[in-house]
Order: sequence, then C-alpha cells, then structure tokens
Amino acid sequence: MALERVEPISDRIEIHPLRLYREDLLRIWEILSQLGQVEATVNDKFKITDPSGWEELARSTREPVTSVEFSAKGAELSDPRISVTLRKHLSNYIHVYQVNNEARGLMSLIKDELREHRKFNPPLWVRALITFGLAVPIAVLMGIWIHSMGADAWVSVGIYATVGFFAGAGSLMSTTKSKFLNATYAEAPKFRERLLEDGGVNLFWTLVGIGFGGVMGYLVNQIPPLSG
Repeated sequence: MALERVEPISDRIEIHPLRLYREDLLRIWEILSQLGQVEATVNDKFKITDPSGWEELARSTREPVTSVEFSAKGAELSDPRISVTLRKHLSNYIHVYQVNNEARGLMSLIKDELREHRKFNPPLWVRALITFGLAVPIAVLMGIWIHSMGADAWVSVGIYATVGFFAGAGSLMSTTKSKFLNATYAEAPKFRERLLEDGGVNLFWTLVGIGFGGVMGYLVNQIPPLSG
C-alpha cells in the first residue's frame, strides 16, 4: 500500500453553555466507561479514578468546580480515545481520537446527554429584541406617569433612558457561563440564588435598572430651582 494515514482520524463537537449536577457528571462517566478506564481531572487539581471520588471531593473541599476533563481509552493502542472538556468560562467540547463506529456511538450519547442540560443562551439579536422590545413600552408608560405628576418630561426621560440604556447594554454584552455543581439535584440552589448568576435572567436586572432610572428622573424634578 503506497498511501498510509499517519495522523489518527479525530472528531470534535462543541456544546455550551451547560448546567450540570453530580448525577449528570456520573452519567458522562457511565457512558465513557463503555470504552475503557475513565479518569476525570477537576479544576486542574484533583484526579478522580472512581465514581465514588465525586462524593469524596465534595466532602474534602468547598472549592467551586470551574473545570472538568474526562478521558477514557480502550485497552489497545489502536483503540479510540474520548475526552470531554468542560470549562466554566470557555467552550465545552467532546473530542474523539481514532474514530470508529463505537466511538461515534458513545460521542452521540454524550452529546445528547449534554444538550439536555444547556442553559438558556439566545443569540445577540434575540436578546436585543427581548430587552429593548420590553424596555421601550415600559419607558413610554413610565414617562407618561412621571409627566402626569407634574415633572419635566424631557429631564425625566433623559435620565430614564440613560440608566435603561446602560442596563440593557450590560445585559446584551454579558455571556452565559456554564455551571458545574458537585451536588445532587436535591441539593441544588434555589431559584432566587440562581437569579444572580444566570445570564438568562439578565433581563430582570435590565428592567430593574430602567425602573430605577424612572424613579431618579422623578426625584430630580422634585428638586426646587436655585434662586438667582
């Protein structure tokens, strides 16, 4: 044979952002174990070689999980190798080396598992449409209300629009990060705690900022003019 491939065939899938709990991490481990021995490196500090290690890690440290890298390889040198890399601030991906039908099947199972746990992360144009689509009618209604109370409409709307713009821009430019918890679903944080961390609820803080701008506009108009 005159032609031989020296670089192994590989494949890669990117999935982000994610919210994963211990049960989800163990499910990834279970799928990878069909290929061979599994290892997981957490935060580039801790190596787990058995599923029970997740519980041991939870007991030994309160350090939040910011990265997990799974790896699994068959017994033979020519067997495929699969790595699953999860990063809080970066992309998450599945990488398969020495691709064959078995590896493709396992890659598909992991992909389906991870996609079930994707966080809400709409594209920029959708976030802009939702944010300012709600902000504009609220701005009009607040302006009418403030003006009806005798305030100078232009001053109040100016302050209102400025605060609302920066709140909305902050919401649009922020990125949704992955979240990995070495805790069970029963131990999951309550919604009011997740409200401060999820990019999908930035809209809430945008509307709070807009409302704050309206109140500030009204209060400024209550300041008596300086006597000349």
